[in-house]
Amino acid sequence: MNLNQFNDTIVAVSSAQGVAMRTIIRLSGPDAVNTSRAFFTSSESGGEDWEQGFSVSSGHLILPYDEILAVPVLIYTMRAPFSYTKEDVVEIHLPGSPALVDLILDALLGSGGDYLRLAGPGEFTERAYLNGRIDLAQAEAVMSIITARNKSELLAANSRLGGSTSKLVSSVQKDIVELRAAIEASLDFESQGIELVPRHEFVQRCKELTDKLEGELDRYQGEKVNKDCVRAVFVGPPNAGKSSLLNRIIGHEAALVHASSGTTRDAVEEKVVINGVDFILTDTAGISAFTAPGKRQDDCEALDDLAAEKSRQTLEGAQVVLLVFDASEPVPREWKNMSGWVDKNRTIGVMNKCDLPLAADESLLSECFRDIVHVSALTGAGVEQLKGVVGRIVTEGRLDFSAADCLFNARQREAVREALARIRDAQGAANAELGYEFSALHLREASDALARVTDEADSQDVLDSIFSRFCIGK
Repeated sequence: MNLNQFNDTIVAVSSAQGVAMRTIIRLSGPDAVNTSRAFFTSSESGGEDWEQGFSVSSGHLILPYDEILAVPVLIYTMRAPFSYTKEDVVEIHLPGSPALVDLILDALLGSGGDYLRLAGPGEFTERAYLNGRIDLAQAEAVMSIITARNKSELLAANSRLGGSTSKLVSSVQKDIVELRAAIEASLDFESQGIELVPRHEFVQRCKELTDKLEGELDRYQGEKVNKDCVRAVFVGPPNAGKSSLLNRIIGHEAALVHASSGTTRDAVEEKVVINGVDFILTDTAGISAFTAPGKRQDDCEALDDLAAEKSRQTLEGAQVVLLVFDASEPVPREWKNMSGWVDKNRTIGVMNKCDLPLAADESLLSECFRDIVHVSALTGAGVEQLKGVVGRIVTEGRLDFSAADCLFNARQREAVREALARIRDAQGAANAELGYEFSALHLREASDALARVTDEADSQDVLDSIFSRFCIGK
């Protein structure tokens, strides 16, 4: 890709919006240096050296408004092709006053003519991709780093940015190319009865390729994870007050509440923000005879009804589990042996109805929970404490998001599944004793599908969709 493909220079605030100790304004493009230099006066005796690959200059931006305004700044200059975008990049670090930032942006844009404009969402990273600094999988990893909600997601996204996805795809593509070359060479000797690649060997090598890709797809449990929200599920015996507690937390009546037990039949979902974290809270039907996730129906007591079965399925997809008990009643027998399946780090024991005399023996549950909270859905007592515990499970990094270890996002998984289908087609053609020309065609299609993960977007619409999710300045 030609470094001079972009004739314009983009500018945007690349740090968080609002008042801060420091704000960063970033420029990228052919006029980034000259535009910044026009307003800059160095405080260093030797002046600044803007021609180095990387340099830092301290001084002031002089803004010619009604009165001369001198803004103290640090300017970081990164010359092409050594910058993130492989273009000339300038970062202006200045005091984080929103009004001051607006004045400087206005001055920069007013001085740059038709070739200086505000950056669009993700445009700095898009230029890094288009100029060959990073591949498409790494570009998407940048967004994953920005939106990471815990240490697990951050480390996984950083691994993808470092090229873990690209290395796997490159390895598989290399194997496909080698296999294609071998069977295409076999075609030249086929008429002479010489088999360079025995059919059973070809089938085995195809299986090795599918196993490698399927292994990564199997690590993905994304159906259990909402991209923007943490999924927290209320579960427990009937009439423990799960619906009332959900209504109390969200502040309005979303779940039907009745004095009779077993009112809830279907899952009720509501979004709420707790400690700055977005949650989806799910109320489920009560379970009187609990079936632990992953166990077959005939290994445990039968569930009461279909609603309870759906509760179990919802629980399997939970990231945070709130086990709600009626503190005014003894703990039901079937709930006393939970330590084998409860994850202490992400499960909260909730003793509801604490406004009534305590009858539940908490010692039976103490080994199952890291946190036990007493609440009253009726009076609101303890609800704020419960919300604090729920929020801390996320902010303390106690969740291990099931999608965090997966190398592929949704777009990439679609391409990988396409590649898998084509490799299986190649394997099937060999098993059917068709000519190797059919298998070679399918392997080429598999390689083309994998190329979409890292290097080749189907269209500009695909790129627009990817980078539109970025915030401006990234």
